[in-house]
Amino acid sequence: MKKMTGHGIKRMLGIILTLCMVLTMVPAMPAYAGEYTDHVIINGQELNSEYKYLVNGVRSKSGVLNGSTCTAELGEEALTLYNYYGGSIMLETRRGDQSRSLTVKLKGNNTITNNSSGLVYGVLVETGKLTITAEEDAKLDISVSSSNNIAKGIDCSSPIGVNITGKARVSIRSLSPNNHPYRIYGIYAKIFRVDENSSLETNLNGGITKGVYAPDSIIIDTTGDVTIKSAGTFSDSQTLITEGLGSGAQLANIGTMTLTVLANATDPVNVHVEDTTKVFARWPYEEDGYRINKYIGCESYRASTNSGSFSPPGYHLAGDIITLTSSPNPYHSDSPYQIFRGWDIDDDDLVILEGASSPIIKFIMPAKDVVINGNWEETFFTKHPEVDGEAVAGKPLAFNWEMHYWNSVTYSQCSLQVYNGTEWERVKWVEAQPGVHTDYFTCDVAGEKTYRLWLQTPYVESYSEEFTVDWGVPPLETHYVLVENGGGSGNYTEGDTVFIHADPAGSGMCFDKWLVEGVDELVFVEGTINSAFAKFTMPNKTVELKPNFTYSPFQTQPVGYTSYTSKDNSTGARYTYGISYEGSLDYACIQVKNGEVWDDISMKEADKAPGFHDLNMPSDTVGTKTFRLYYKIDGVDYYSNEFTINWVLAPNEINYFFVYPDSNNMQPGAAQKVEAYVFGHGDFDPSVNWKVTGNDSENTFIEHRGMYFEPSIEEMVSVGMLVVGEDETAATITITGISNFDSSKFESKTVTIDAPLELNGTVTILGTQNYGEKINVILSDSNNTGSLTYEWSREEDSEVLGSDEIYTIQEDDIGKTLTCEITSNVQTGNISASSGIIGEELVNMYGDVNGDKIIDVVDLISVAKYIAGTYTFSDDQVLVADVNGDAKIDIVDYVLISKYIVGTLPQFPVE
Repeated sequence: MKKMTGHGIKRMLGIILTLCMVLTMVPAMPAYAGEYTDHVIINGQELNSEYKYLVNGVRSKSGVLNGSTCTAELGEEALTLYNYYGGSIMLETRRGDQSRSLTVKLKGNNTITNNSSGLVYGVLVETGKLTITAEEDAKLDISVSSSNNIAKGIDCSSPIGVNITGKARVSIRSLSPNNHPYRIYGIYAKIFRVDENSSLETNLNGGITKGVYAPDSIIIDTTGDVTIKSAGTFSDSQTLITEGLGSGAQLANIGTMTLTVLANATDPVNVHVEDTTKVFARWPYEEDGYRINKYIGCESYRASTNSGSFSPPGYHLAGDIITLTSSPNPYHSDSPYQIFRGWDIDDDDLVILEGASSPIIKFIMPAKDVVINGNWEETFFTKHPEVDGEAVAGKPLAFNWEMHYWNSVTYSQCSLQVYNGTEWERVKWVEAQPGVHTDYFTCDVAGEKTYRLWLQTPYVESYSEEFTVDWGVPPLETHYVLVENGGGSGNYTEGDTVFIHADPAGSGMCFDKWLVEGVDELVFVEGTINSAFAKFTMPNKTVELKPNFTYSPFQTQPVGYTSYTSKDNSTGARYTYGISYEGSLDYACIQVKNGEVWDDISMKEADKAPGFHDLNMPSDTVGTKTFRLYYKIDGVDYYSNEFTINWVLAPNEINYFFVYPDSNNMQPGAAQKVEAYVFGHGDFDPSVNWKVTGNDSENTFIEHRGMYFEPSIEEMVSVGMLVVGEDETAATITITGISNFDSSKFESKTVTIDAPLELNGTVTILGTQNYGEKINVILSDSNNTGSLTYEWSREEDSEVLGSDEIYTIQEDDIGKTLTCEITSNVQTGNISASSGIIGEELVNMYGDVNGDKIIDVVDLISVAKYIAGTYTFSDDQVLVADVNGDAKIDIVDYVLISKYIVGTLPQFPVE
């Protein structure tokens, strides 16, 4: 038996109780107003006000509920069980007396076992109310069975009934034999209620089982689980029994709980109120069992059919998914065989999920009653046509069928029909007598066709079910190609391209032609019958080929091909051949076919010699020409195989596209060049569209800087300038160059953005440091990769005096030092250098070439080097070195300065 589960939907207890009382008139659990019992029989022992305890299964006047020794105590309000393990509990009073009730309070795990003969029960309360409760999670397991009478897990037939409440967990089991003729009850009470956090599980096996019997009402309003399994082998076994179950039964309340009903019924159980337009609760059948899925207060509708069954049956809610299985028309009693021909539905808007053309239909229940009738037609066909074998166009296909007549037939005829798109037409006549038949039919065209059998008798026409045949394409016939002394042998179908080649025949022998048998002529798609390597189209015949060789100096024949014109191919069309001879070469050339004659084209002497030659044949124009090589050796003419060169213009296309940045590492604020190399043929636009992705700064971009021609590759190169923003924070960026001619040609490169380094290097101030002179600053051995900024200042003064590399010394600078501070827009920090103390305006002193205001041998050496051409002077130095004023510096000036130094010349002629 499959396990069947169900899920409740939470409801507010008050609303449900009120609605249930109105619709079903089922009484709620009466409140107890009488006395609590002062005695009870447990495990065969009577506990009362004197003997309150059960110790080791025997009553006692004293005891403490502490586990194994004392397992029961009769108090003033309840019989408390603590890990009790023993026989049944019974409260016997006069029948009809409701003044005595019993409350069983559970602690720990408790077990009641009563397996014997006669009337058997686990807990019996003959009058009043039975309450089973627990303050904390506690369990009561009841196991009952009887060999010759009724067995009840809990028996309370008083009008007050049974209440399982609190955190009590009650389970009832029965293991009576399957052929047991007596009833087994899980719960037997007029009113049964499960509420608060309690739970119930019944698992009954035997002959006749009744899960919960409560004819007045069943009230389930708990957050715990309620599972009821009743697996009796007799047909009158039931799961839930309340007043009139199956024809207007009542469940008083289903609240905020999960109710699982496990039944052995073959059909779903509908439980609803007297007003059948209101569905109260339902256990619809599914693979995993019965489960409640609809609740009180929902409008229900009815689906009906002429012949068939619904799943689930009965009334349905709008939106339910319903399955209808249609049955053959019962009124065709004289025809035992019928064929389904479709549905008649009185609702054009019915949503059909499955089976619109089959006898099993699945649909969504609309918010109204609906009639769905199946159409069945009488048929003589007891077995409808089935094909046997693979359907191949042009080949016979077997099909089987069976016919039966249910009345006397004196004449009949039967044919196979095919639907041509507008009507049915006959394919062939077939056997028309009753019995099992096999026949064959064909179709010359591949594709899908629909067929049926048609039978006509004096009484009626009958059709079989339609069947579809997908005729496959027949396999093509193959033929064999046999190549002797070569390659290409094998099976081929007509139209295949066959590649053949001849094996080498040895030194001095050259391929002449193919000897062909089986066909008059082969159609070559590459090469000719005179080509050792060739391709031909397979005919619809077997072909045998054998290579024929003759002596020739051409050891390797030239082969034709297609080449780009020399505009797009600097080397021209290349061809190779090998030649070997020992005699005297009289003449050799290349010959080109010009109509019916051959014109000679001269060859280089080196290309005529024996050996292997790799040559080219350039052409500036498109077209096809046929060539051959001509050698005359010892007066004998030898010609190579003819070969064809087809010159074509290269297509306008880009073949290769590469992107190269100057560096794969940059810093914020830096810039570098990126280049894209575009290689292709024909006339195409080599320009590139640059993109940057992955950047965080809007100041990171690539600027197109144009293109230039690179002679080494004979292609244009597109150039861009990649600028990384000073505020860039991305760790990497991606640069992409995309061809403007063909956007499918592109390449991307990743550039890593390094953290900025601190600026370093050597700063040097050059020039004469006197008023009116120009001095300049130089940065060397630096890591700078960006643009530099300069700031000149004098000591003890924050004013910026200049922002260029060159600074003209001012009068206010005399007697002070100057500092130049350099910063970079890429590297961090700054570096600087300072001058010496600025002197007064320098007055030129003749003979003082180095400007130290002393005329000595140092100045004399400088003049000598200048005259020798190994030293250069500034304009001021040229002025002071020309001591005789003749506008040139020569040996005269050198002699005059030397005399001045030794004291034989008091002053220079210019002074």
